Amino acid sequence: MVQQARYEFITEVNKLEKSVEEKFATKGMKWYFIQPYTPHYGGLWEANVKQVKFHLKRIVGDEKLSYEQFNTMLVKIEGILNSRPLCPQKSEKNVLTPAHFLFQRSLLSPPINPKYIPKSSLEQKYEEIQKKAESFWDSWHKDVLHLWGRRSKWNVVHKNIKIGDLVLVKGLQTKMQRRPLGVVEQAKTNQDENSHSTHDD
Repeated sequence: MVQQARYEFITEVNKLEKSVEEKFATKGMKWYFIQPYTPHYGGLWEANVKQVKFHLKRIVGDEKLSYEQFNTMLVKIEGILNSRPLCPQKSEKNVLTPAHFLFQRSLLSPPINPKYIPKSSLEQKYEEIQKKAESFWDSWHKDVLHLWGRRSKWNVVHKNIKIGDLVLVKGLQTKMQRRPLGVVEQAKTNQDENSHSTHDD
């Protein structure tokens, strides 16, 4: 029974894959698939999947989540990762995020409707997922800031911080998907004429 279902599933997947390839081949597109069980072939995009798996295991552990709970959790994690800053936008005091490429706008958590009062059981489930999402945010945020702040040995000259630069402020408590940004107003230089401390707004 299980083997028959597995065979039928694989057959349908192969048919679907072939039809997709044929359709997009007419548009000049060519697909390159990585080998099964070789996520390291994925490069940077697979690194994000690795982060999700790593922190999700730490937060959820052995707890069994329903489909709805797990889906809600992944949607919240998706919002966290797609709102991470990539680089500042020159035209405004804001940062470019993956959400700008996906939705053409920044991605922020919608405000919770204060008039909505869920049933006690739903409220408890929602609070549990919300706490797990916040735990994921705290864990991932600390790791990301640690990686962004990492510097190699000073045998390579890096771009110096200057007045007007948009920076990510470390050490401030913020809500999910809202990162503490600052604009450098004053940069202090040492004898090597490099900035080691700043004043931001």
